[in-house]
Amino acid sequence: MSIARTWLDLAAALCLPDVVAAGDSALRRGCSLADLADVIERSRHVRGVLRAREALPMLDARSRSRPESHLRVAVTGEGMPRFEVNEPVYRDEGGWLAEPDLSIAEAKLALEYQGADHAEIKRMRKDITRQVDMRSERWRVLEYGPAQVFGRPWAIRPEVRREIARRAPHLLACGRTSR
Repeated sequence: MSIARTWLDLAAALCLPDVVAAGDSALRRGCSLADLADVIERSRHVRGVLRAREALPMLDARSRSRPESHLRVAVTGEGMPRFEVNEPVYRDEGGWLAEPDLSIAEAKLALEYQGADHAEIKRMRKDITRQVDMRSERWRVLEYGPAQVFGRPWAIRPEVRREIARRAPHLLACGRTSR
């Protein structure tokens, strides 16, 4: 059985955020978007095909974890701009600044998932230094943990939308929406 077909079969049993996470993983393992689209097209009457079709435009091979995929699904929706996934952001005067989980450079807005590995002292210190550096460049970083991403995902999009409205309202008004 192919990776694409396995993903489609999972779509019948998983919620949308987990279908996206599984699709992200499939892409990282060498499956292409075209492969996934093809299996959807050839399987019109298979259980899960509608959820797979809904998930397909949200997939991104640059996502590095299930929580990152869930966070991306939480902020994806009608009228929301598209977030870059694990893309480097740079200082205004040049030079690498950080590589947030999700970002919109035009709004200088970054979203980060903070799981258990971020509670280790060395990692925490590194995160704090990155936060200070990003603030010095006028970036706003919104951090979310498991309680928000898995327990209250519906609360994330409105907060992010308000922040975009403050920082770059034209991104909400011009129709540059999520894929």
